[in-house]
Amino acid sequence: MVKRGWDAHVLGEAPNKFTSAVEAVKKLRGSPEDPISDQYLPAFVIVDEKGEPVRAQRSVPWGARHGGTGGGGFSTHMLRLKRSG
Repeated sequence: MVKRGWDAHVLGEAPNKFTSAVEAVKKLRGSPEDPISDQYLPAFVIVDEKGEPVRAQRSVPWGARHGGTGGGGFSTHMLRLKRSG
């Protein structure tokens, strides 16, 4: 599970690719009568018109490479990336 999450969130690689999060959730949740909880949705990536991940992380956080979380942790690093453009 950790590898699948890493691949999707950091590398932008997952078997399910969609052009929007709304499209992904609608498709992966299943029927309205028996929906799958978002906790159990399979990994997916949002891609552009070329099929490239919209926001793959371009580098691995320092702490993740060295067994710790480093400067503020992984979530903080991702937040910095989002804010920086």
